[in-house]
Amino acid sequence: MLGRVVDASGHPVAGAKVAPDGEALAGRIYYPTADLQGANQEGTGPDGLFVYVHSGADAEAFLLSVTGTDGYTPRNVGVAPGWGLVLTVHPGLHPPP
Repeated sequence: MLGRVVDASGHPVAGAKVAPDGEALAGRIYYPTADLQGANQEGTGPDGLFVYVHSGADAEAFLLSVTGTDGYTPRNVGVAPGWGLVLTVHPGLHPPP
């Protein structure tokens, strides 16, 4: 899954951290560097991107939250082998204009 954290105006949020509701899944979230040449587990870069790496086993469904911020509602996420999911995480219930 490729995701992007944006603010209420639709601009990328740097330094955001996303967290699945299952502790065992937390180690599968990575934040690409600005040049896309590497990744870390510290937080989003200036582009707001994150990647969830699926295990390749059975389908997984979980809640994904943005930690340490107000206004971001946890989102239901489903991943499975062979699926591709692109997710924009924004505050509130409706996407930015």
